[in-house]
Amino acid sequence: MTENESGTETTGTGRANGVSSSDPATRTRSRLIEEALRVADLNALRVTLLQLTGNPELRDMPLAAVPIRNGRVFQTVVHPDHQDRLKEIATEYLSGRKTEVPPAPDAATTLDLLRNFSGADLAEPEVRMAVEGLGFGDFPREPKVSLEPGVSIPEDFHVTIIGAGITGIALAVYLQRSGIPFTIVERHPRLGGTWVANHYPRLRVDVSGLIYQYRFAPYSGWRSQYPTQAEVLEYVDFVVDRYDLASHARVGTSVEEALWDEGTSRWTVRLDDGTSLSSNFVISASGLFSTPNVPDIPGLSTFNGAMFHTADWDDDSDVDGKVVALIGNGSSGTQVMPWLSEHASKVYAFQRTPNWIVPAVGGYDGEMPRELFWLFENLPFYMNWHLYGVQEVSAKGQLGHEVDPEWYAEHGTLSEHNDALRASLEAYIAEKLDGRPDLIEKTTPTQAPLSRRLIVDNGWYEALKQPNVELVTTPISEVDETGIATTDGRHYDLDAVVLGSGFDVGRYFWPVTYKGAAGRTLEDAWRADGPRAYLGMNYPDFPNFFSCYGPNSHPRSGGFHSWTECWARYVTSLIVASVNRGARTVKVRREAFVEFNAALDEEFKKVVWGVVPSGGYYINEHGRPGVHMPYRAHEYYEMLAEPNLSDFDFE
Repeated sequence: MTENESGTETTGTGRANGVSSSDPATRTRSRLIEEALRVADLNALRVTLLQLTGNPELRDMPLAAVPIRNGRVFQTVVHPDHQDRLKEIATEYLSGRKTEVPPAPDAATTLDLLRNFSGADLAEPEVRMAVEGLGFGDFPREPKVSLEPGVSIPEDFHVTIIGAGITGIALAVYLQRSGIPFTIVERHPRLGGTWVANHYPRLRVDVSGLIYQYRFAPYSGWRSQYPTQAEVLEYVDFVVDRYDLASHARVGTSVEEALWDEGTSRWTVRLDDGTSLSSNFVISASGLFSTPNVPDIPGLSTFNGAMFHTADWDDDSDVDGKVVALIGNGSSGTQVMPWLSEHASKVYAFQRTPNWIVPAVGGYDGEMPRELFWLFENLPFYMNWHLYGVQEVSAKGQLGHEVDPEWYAEHGTLSEHNDALRASLEAYIAEKLDGRPDLIEKTTPTQAPLSRRLIVDNGWYEALKQPNVELVTTPISEVDETGIATTDGRHYDLDAVVLGSGFDVGRYFWPVTYKGAAGRTLEDAWRADGPRAYLGMNYPDFPNFFSCYGPNSHPRSGGFHSWTECWARYVTSLIVASVNRGARTVKVRREAFVEFNAALDEEFKKVVWGVVPSGGYYINEHGRPGVHMPYRAHEYYEMLAEPNLSDFDFE
């Protein structure tokens, strides 16, 4: 009897721990291991086993870079010649009987493993984001500011969170963890935000469910690669129940206005049921996707047939056998169109600007492999490394946003990288619409890839080829009682109109009216060139007010839930810092606000949205990028990790 590299006792007869391989339980486990390794990220598997065993063979195993996502992003993988050997080592380890989960590695070991994962060094600014992204521990993004000895939360202290979507829930968890009393006010009948408001057919998340979750609340309930609305709400309930957030929420209640009282240094939050909340701090978590965008088309309100927005889907409206117009081809429009093509007798898809569409990794309707969750449960820390691998690939995609000045001067396009991305996306269009040169011409965008949101293909191209679907690119001139007229003089008789026109993201916090110092409103502050903030969260004339997912805070890469944790940590840290100082108010200094926004404008000169803006919701009505954070993800992450308290006045 000998001991293998994982510490499991084996014999030369293929037995582990004295259990015969003919034993039914052993055979079942062997099959599970084989199936799990088939769907595993082998590089994540390699580093996990290196962490657990210290096996030098795993450390030195050669790596390779393979192109994925249209060939413009490269993923680090185990070299093909060594994958079978890696699976042998993994099978040996997983076949053993482990009784205890080993502790997470210390900081130095973690950094060494991160470098080994990618086969390259990490720049210092990237380290914190990478280490916390691994998610070791129960609460990996713990606030760096806590109550000082002898300091306690005042008895009448209270925070109001407006909005109970993904961001509002994260805020609630962080405030709760710091012992800060709060109330969540949500206008919908339950917690979940935009996932409650939107419930149109074929609605799904357009990223993997594996990264559509908080690091403090890992989840094994995903059934789909791209989770459905129902699955997202199940996860919301999982988190809400885990932290008992429902007891802190007032659902089915809208905020009408929030008024700052300089005498008391408190906010009065007036609700539509006639009551109000008195709060030390107010946090808007209403997000970008809360206000449906109704297109400004003459006569739209005169249409006599059924008409509804995807964000206000009419479940009682029957489109079977009907003639339907779909206006809009963004994320929501493209998601619902295949369903419409299956039910309506005729669909006219009105497209103003074609969008770049990418294939769905694993299939839009693909199932999440259950074997993967078995591996998560049976191999300690593998889930951490698997999710880190997904995020690392996302970070590499940022290169497509950036301008190569020499290339731009010579070619008039962003970069060789962005041009190559365009070529690969054009090839995908040609592949999906083979034999339909008319559709290829109509659906090929002219704008640079990534200047607008990339859309995941859920069957849009296939639906366009159906005999009952017609793509209309002639501009709409007006809508009348019976249908739509276009500028070429054609009239489309319709039974129903579906507005897949997205959201009015420029109307941050609407319809709530916020009145800060001296009664100043946000609309007053934003008249010059649209919404601006400090780090997307702070405003000089609005003491004790924060926004999360506010102006210019959309990150360039990374899972959304992870960013909500960063925002929540930042806000919670500032609130706790004010309590520590005995301050009644905290607000960003005007100088810091101005300096931050000036630097932001300069940074936009280096990325696609500031160089070749092409409309869409990324660009506001003033022609300025109003959504994105132009800095690379790790730079933005570092800004959020700990508040720069010198940028704030505490009084």
